[in-house]
Amino acid sequence: MHFFEDKKLITKGENSFNSGHVRQAQFDKELGILRAEVLASMKKKTYKVEVYTNLNGIIKSTCNCPRGLDICHHMCAVAFFGHYNISVTDLSCSWSVKKDTGELVQTAEELFPPSTQMASFKAIQEAVTEQHLNSFYKSIKEFGPTGIAWLLSPEPEVKPSELQIPNVEALLFSKEYHDATNKKLFLIEKFKVSIDNILYVNQLTIGQGDNPLWLIAKKNRLTASNFGKILNACRRNKYPPSLFKTLAGMYIKKMLEKVSINMFRYLQSRWY
Repeated sequence: MHFFEDKKLITKGENSFNSGHVRQAQFDKELGILRAEVLASMKKKTYKVEVYTNLNGIIKSTCNCPRGLDICHHMCAVAFFGHYNISVTDLSCSWSVKKDTGELVQTAEELFPPSTQMASFKAIQEAVTEQHLNSFYKSIKEFGPTGIAWLLSPEPEVKPSELQIPNVEALLFSKEYHDATNKKLFLIEKFKVSIDNILYVNQLTIGQGDNPLWLIAKKNRLTASNFGKILNACRRNKYPPSLFKTLAGMYIKKMLEKVSINMFRYLQSRWY
């Protein structure tokens, strides 16, 4: 557990593991990846976690929860699951969800119902109109891509499922991939896209950063902006950690943090 240094986080992860919150675990020995779904605390939803390992221990881990870009207790819970269920001699295997014990998981609102005074509480004096939202959306767009801007962006006219391109995350978590004898060949076949589909996606994602479908289509894929770095690394036959950080979006995360701070300061000076 040297990968996790926060003792509180480790304790929370261990409690989550002991509570049976780790679901649908799959271990891929060939890649050294343990994938699982972890029940969110006090919520009726799960987060997808991947823990990458080698003979020396944990290399890195990911989770699609709000804290998943850094370190979260869901990762710790899956690490504990692997510690108690996987050995170095294990073959690729999977574990199903445990039978429901009948224990009801309550939400925070159910555990702490609002008082009558809080029921009438309003943080703002006037109702938020569509005009307010549009004005706010235009203001934050000046700072580039941010999570709030993405949430406020208009819904795409075409559903993401109609993009007609393979979902990388869904494939990696699929039973087909887990059962495939040659996983590399399986992915190559599944990720094939016809010329017609390429042109179709190109038309649907015009606008890039201003188009929500573009953000969905590029998720977990190598885009043109990174191909120069990849080709140079291949020519030199050197693959520095900075390359993988770029591909994993770690540098973008730091950039967005700075953007968010500057955006908050701007809005604070303007509205307060």
